[in-house]
Amino acid sequence: MTTTLYFCGALGEAGPVLSCPDSAMLRGAVHTLQADQVNPCTKASLTAAGVDSDGDVGLDAVHGGAFANAFTYEQATGPTGGGNENLVLRVSVAGDDIQVLFATDGAGASITPIGTAVRDLINADPDASAKVVAACPGTGASEVAALAQTNLAGGLDDGDHIKFDGNPPVCRRVNSRVTV
Repeated sequence: MTTTLYFCGALGEAGPVLSCPDSAMLRGAVHTLQADQVNPCTKASLTAAGVDSDGDVGLDAVHGGAFANAFTYEQATGPTGGGNENLVLRVSVAGDDIQVLFATDGAGASITPIGTAVRDLINADPDASAKVVAACPGTGASEVAALAQTNLAGGLDDGDHIKFDGNPPVCRRVNSRVTV
């Protein structure tokens, strides 16, 4: 793996040095950080497997840092049977817990959604989208699968907020090293 160090600061100013695994977003480029932006290479994430790879839903924390490892995600059938007829696909957020409950039909049976429906639901919900961004690594055309409450993982503290007053800083690569 190649790790690149980036010096960040407005021209002529000192700033932090970020150590990031190379990514397509940063490799070989100058990257401008906006005020209060987070180091993009330390976000917690989770992939909820679908019935096949085209039903997978990937979640990335909006902000980097270990705090996002406490976020949980669940995809569940929810209540079924009498009194639960014609429920819509829905998302709820309680604290750090995000839950997607599948829709039901006229008989109260669960209807399993496809990946794009879950992705769009999460990204359109103001509470869920304040915590995570959802994507479909595949086409999103296949059904998702139920997932028990699971923590996002991989968020690192070295990605905490980088705050600057005034002009946005520019991050320039200062060196690279390869680690095995």
